[in-house]
Amino acid sequence: MTRFMARVLRCPAPPTYIGSRMNYPYFMHWFGGRNSYRKKAQRFTPSCPILFIYGGRKPFMFHAKTWADDLLASKSNRVEEFDTGHWVMSEQPDHFNKVVDNWLSAPVP
Repeated sequence: MTRFMARVLRCPAPPTYIGSRMNYPYFMHWFGGRNSYRKKAQRFTPSCPILFIYGGRKPFMFHAKTWADDLLASKSNRVEEFDTGHWVMSEQPDHFNKVVDNWLSAPVP
């Protein structure tokens, strides 16, 4: 069903990256329920360094550019746009691992 919906919505990701494991967060967000993300939504203000990685070729962005820019206001945060779709760690695993390893190994400013 997930791959069928991805085809209908013209998802650009290869079918091998698409599976039912992707559905739960969307179900919780769109349909709610007792533990809905909507009911618990609040402004996120990080209290520790953040590495934010996202795919620049996603059909929908789940963050605002201003949010990513706000993260960069702190020198300890980093924002990385990959030339991928949504699943950056599946589409470019070596590059993803290198970026995460470098960030974790770097001293906190």
